[in-house]
Amino acid sequence: MNLSDALEISLKKGLDVIEIQPHAKPPVVKISDWAKFLYHQKKTLRKQGVQKAGKIKGIRFGLKIFEHDLEIKAARARGFLDKNFKVRVQIPLRRYERDLQNAIKEKIKVFLLKVEVPVAFDQAPQKSPQGYTFIIRKSHPVVKKNHEEESKKSEDQQINNKAV
Repeated sequence: MNLSDALEISLKKGLDVIEIQPHAKPPVVKISDWAKFLYHQKKTLRKQGVQKAGKIKGIRFGLKIFEHDLEIKAARARGFLDKNFKVRVQIPLRRYERDLQNAIKEKIKVFLLKVEVPVAFDQAPQKSPQGYTFIIRKSHPVVKKNHEEESKKSEDQQINNKAV
Protein backbone atom coordinates (compact mmCIF):
# COMPACT_ATOMS: atom_id res chain seq x y z
CA MET A 1 0.00 0.00 0.00
CA ASN A 2 1.28 3.47 -0.81
CA LEU A 3 1.96 6.03 1.89
CA SER A 4 -0.67 8.35 0.46
CA ASP A 5 -3.31 5.57 0.62
CA ALA A 6 -2.37 4.80 4.25
CA LEU A 7 -2.62 8.47 5.21
CA GLU A 8 -6.00 8.75 3.48
CA ILE A 9 -7.40 5.70 5.31
CA SER A 10 -6.05 6.93 8.66
CA LEU A 11 -7.69 10.35 8.16
CA LYS A 12 -11.04 8.72 7.35
CA LYS A 13 -10.90 6.55 10.49
CA GLY A 14 -9.44 9.30 12.72
CA LEU A 15 -6.34 7.23 13.53
CA ASP A 16 -2.58 7.70 13.16
CA VAL A 17 -0.02 6.07 10.87
CA ILE A 18 2.69 4.57 13.10
CA GLU A 19 6.00 3.42 11.66
CA ILE A 20 6.78 0.02 13.24
CA GLN A 21 9.95 -1.02 11.39
CA PRO A 22 11.61 1.92 9.62
CA HIS A 23 14.63 -0.07 8.39
CA ALA A 24 12.59 -2.73 6.58
CA LYS A 25 12.15 -2.47 2.82
CA PRO A 26 9.43 -1.30 2.36
CA PRO A 27 8.99 0.25 5.83
CA VAL A 28 6.29 -1.39 7.95
CA VAL A 29 3.56 0.92 9.24
CA LYS A 30 0.44 0.40 11.31
CA ILE A 31 -2.78 2.37 11.37
CA SER A 32 -3.70 2.76 15.02
CA ASP A 33 -4.32 5.22 17.84
CA TRP A 34 -1.02 6.78 18.98
CA ALA A 35 -1.94 6.86 22.70
CA LYS A 36 -2.98 3.19 22.62
CA PHE A 37 0.29 2.28 20.89
CA LEU A 38 2.36 4.10 23.56
CA TYR A 39 0.36 2.42 26.34
CA HIS A 40 1.11 -1.04 24.98
CA GLN A 41 4.80 -0.21 24.53
CA LYS A 42 5.11 0.97 28.14
CA LYS A 43 3.23 -2.12 29.32
CA THR A 44 5.65 -4.47 27.53
CA LEU A 45 8.64 -2.55 28.97
CA ARG A 46 7.21 -2.96 32.48
CA LYS A 47 6.84 -6.70 31.93
CA GLN A 48 10.44 -6.96 30.74
CA GLY A 49 11.61 -5.11 33.85
CA VAL A 50 9.83 -7.63 36.07
CA GLN A 51 11.43 -10.53 34.22
CA LYS A 52 14.93 -9.12 34.77
CA ALA A 53 14.37 -9.03 38.51
CA GLY A 54 13.77 -12.81 38.52
CA LYS A 55 17.29 -13.65 37.37
CA ILE A 56 18.54 -14.27 40.92
CA LYS A 57 17.59 -17.43 42.77
CA GLY A 58 18.17 -17.97 46.46
CA ILE A 59 19.69 -20.73 48.58
CA ARG A 60 19.76 -20.66 52.40
CA PHE A 61 21.51 -22.99 54.79
CA GLY A 62 22.68 -22.76 58.36
CA LEU A 63 26.06 -23.49 59.83
CA LYS A 64 24.82 -26.76 61.38
CA ILE A 65 23.60 -28.22 58.08
CA PHE A 66 24.34 -31.90 57.56
CA GLU A 67 26.57 -33.09 54.70
CA HIS A 68 23.77 -34.69 52.68
CA ASP A 69 21.54 -31.62 53.02
CA LEU A 70 24.40 -29.41 51.85
CA GLU A 71 24.83 -31.65 48.80
CA ILE A 72 21.14 -31.20 47.99
CA LYS A 73 21.45 -27.41 48.32
CA ALA A 74 24.56 -27.47 46.09
CA ALA A 75 22.76 -29.57 43.48
CA ARG A 76 19.89 -27.07 43.49
CA ALA A 77 22.35 -24.20 43.05
CA ARG A 78 24.06 -26.12 40.22
CA GLY A 79 20.70 -26.45 38.46
CA PHE A 80 20.12 -22.70 38.76
CA LEU A 81 23.62 -21.94 37.46
CA ASP A 82 23.16 -24.30 34.51
CA LYS A 83 20.07 -22.29 33.57
CA ASN A 84 22.20 -19.10 33.71
CA PHE A 85 20.63 -17.72 36.87
CA LYS A 86 22.66 -15.98 39.53
CA VAL A 87 22.43 -17.57 42.97
CA ARG A 88 22.24 -15.62 46.21
CA VAL A 89 23.54 -17.79 49.03
CA GLN A 90 22.49 -16.80 52.54
CA ILE A 91 23.92 -18.31 55.68
CA PRO A 92 21.86 -17.06 58.63
CA LEU A 93 23.73 -17.28 61.90
CA ARG A 94 22.58 -17.53 65.49
CA ARG A 95 24.14 -15.27 68.08
CA TYR A 96 26.71 -17.82 69.29
CA GLU A 97 27.64 -18.84 65.70
CA ARG A 98 28.74 -15.34 64.68
CA ASP A 99 32.12 -15.78 66.34
CA LEU A 100 32.99 -18.97 64.43
CA GLN A 101 34.64 -17.27 61.44
CA ASN A 102 36.81 -20.25 60.46
CA ALA A 103 33.85 -22.65 60.46
CA ILE A 104 31.83 -20.24 58.32
CA LYS A 105 34.61 -19.87 55.75
CA GLU A 106 35.09 -23.62 55.68
CA LYS A 107 31.35 -24.18 55.11
CA ILE A 108 31.42 -21.69 52.18
CA LYS A 109 34.41 -23.51 50.64
CA VAL A 110 32.73 -26.90 51.03
CA PHE A 111 29.53 -25.57 49.44
CA LEU A 112 31.41 -24.13 46.44
CA LEU A 113 33.28 -27.41 45.95
CA LYS A 114 30.02 -29.37 46.01
CA VAL A 115 28.48 -27.10 43.36
CA GLU A 116 30.99 -28.63 40.89
CA VAL A 117 30.53 -25.79 38.41
CA PRO A 118 33.14 -23.07 37.88
CA VAL A 119 31.69 -20.02 39.60
CA ALA A 120 32.59 -16.39 39.98
CA PHE A 121 31.48 -14.04 42.72
CA ASP A 122 29.19 -11.20 41.72
CA GLN A 123 29.18 -10.22 45.37
CA ALA A 124 31.89 -11.55 47.66
CA PRO A 125 30.83 -13.06 51.00
CA GLN A 126 29.76 -10.18 53.21
CA LYS A 127 28.97 -10.23 56.88
CA SER A 128 25.63 -8.74 57.85
CA PRO A 129 23.76 -8.67 61.16
CA GLN A 130 21.79 -11.73 60.06
CA GLY A 131 24.75 -13.77 58.81
CA TYR A 132 26.70 -14.08 55.57
CA THR A 133 25.47 -13.41 52.04
CA PHE A 134 27.12 -13.76 48.64
CA ILE A 135 26.05 -13.98 45.01
CA ILE A 136 27.63 -16.41 42.55
CA ARG A 137 27.27 -16.87 38.82
CA LYS A 138 28.53 -19.43 36.36
CA SER A 139 31.94 -18.53 34.98
CA HIS A 140 33.46 -19.93 31.86
CA PRO A 141 36.71 -21.80 32.50
CA VAL A 142 39.83 -20.19 31.14
CA VAL A 143 41.67 -22.45 28.72
CA LYS A 144 45.39 -22.28 29.41
CA LYS A 145 47.78 -22.80 26.55
CA ASN A 146 50.46 -25.38 26.79
CA HIS A 147 53.70 -23.80 28.02
CA GLU A 148 55.73 -25.62 25.35
CA GLU A 149 53.57 -24.19 22.54
CA GLU A 150 54.04 -20.68 23.91
CA SER A 151 57.82 -21.08 24.12
CA LYS A 152 57.97 -22.41 20.52
CA LYS A 153 55.93 -19.46 19.29
CA SER A 154 58.13 -16.97 21.13
CA GLU A 155 61.28 -18.65 19.72
CA ASP A 156 59.82 -18.47 16.19
CA GLN A 157 59.02 -14.80 16.68
CA GLN A 158 62.55 -14.10 17.92
CA ILE A 159 64.03 -15.89 14.89
CA ASN A 160 61.77 -13.92 12.53
CA ASN A 161 62.73 -10.62 14.21
CA LYS A 162 66.45 -11.42 13.87
CA ALA A 163 66.03 -12.31 10.19
CA VAL A 164 64.43 -8.95 9.45
